[in-house]
Amino acid sequence: MATDDLVISFMGDPVRLTIVGKVDLDTREQFKAALAQTFGDNGDVHLDLQGVTFMDTRSVTHVVHTATRLHEEGGRLVVHHPPDSLRRIFETLWGGRQEDWLYIAGEGG
Repeated sequence: MATDDLVISFMGDPVRLTIVGKVDLDTREQFKAALAQTFGDNGDVHLDLQGVTFMDTRSVTHVVHTATRLHEEGGRLVVHHPPDSLRRIFETLWGGRQEDWLYIAGEGG
């Protein structure tokens, strides 16, 4: 896998989106498109980021916007294994505040 490749996989019910790689300027649109595919599934979406080494600020914003939109559709976003960059950006921009529709699970998530 080249350093700018992003590996994305979807699994069944509930929807689980697994991301591997670096989410930055080079891969952000691919990541955003994958998040958009989770809409309309009517329920919780699990986002597994265990294989993500870095996420930039705009990508974290896409995660929050996805959570907001899923909430509007009656679901929530559960983020598993968030990279440290996501945690730091989330803490800085949103004060670490989690609503019931965005849950950032711990390491074991």
